[in-house]
Amino acid sequence: DGNMGQGWWDANGYAVSTGVATYPFLQPGNYNSAATIDDGSCYPPQPQTFIPDDAFEQALINDGTDSNQTLDDQVTTSAISVIEYLDVQSGIVDFTGLQDFTSLEELYVSFNFCDIAEVAQYLPLWPNLERLKMNNMSGITPSLDMSHATNSFYLEATFSSLTTIDLS
Repeated sequence: DGNMGQGWWDANGYAVSTGVATYPFLQPGNYNSAATIDDGSCYPPQPQTFIPDDAFEQALINDGTDSNQTLDDQVTTSAISVIEYLDVQSGIVDFTGLQDFTSLEELYVSFNFCDIAEVAQYLPLWPNLERLKMNNMSGITPSLDMSHATNSFYLEATFSSLTTIDLS
């Protein structure tokens, strides 16, 4: 690809044709011994998480999480899987992608235009979550299942349609 050209590597990550050390994960077809720059084309693509809501992705761009700074409906999964604190109070309608924030300890999603159920469906994926604020959320979900929570947990859901919280 790009400036890196063609080549083959042995099991130790060395170019068979030149003996030049390279990265073990490189695949045939990405090496050019005459290359003078590293244009990044030799590295495998990073897994991406689909973020279809522009307001959600813009919030991630604003806080530096989405490093490519472009509304392209995706963010690098490894960048979001380590985030422990997330505050996205930005008029979000669709929280698709939130499931890959697997290290969350605190989540603030108040003042968004989706139902509490959309955020709540991901709660079992966040075993370290200790604090969740979902104030002034749109929607009509009357109950919230918190039975999976194994840690002490702070939940704030004022001005919502919640009438029941299952803690069993």
